[in-house]
Amino acid sequence: MWFAERWGWPPSVVDEQPAWIIERLPTLATAFDEAKDAVNERAAKAAEQARG
Repeated sequence: MWFAERWGWPPSVVDEQPAWIIERLPTLATAFDEAKDAVNERAAKAAEQARG
């Protein structure tokens, strides 16, 4: 599964997850990516303001 590769999970970890977790991982991954992008954008703006 793609999230196993994305987060470095071995097959045993993936196999142990309940179906409801597996079904929600794409939504979680999207939210995580959006949050990470927002943090990076804020950091870039702060660095730009610090430079003057």
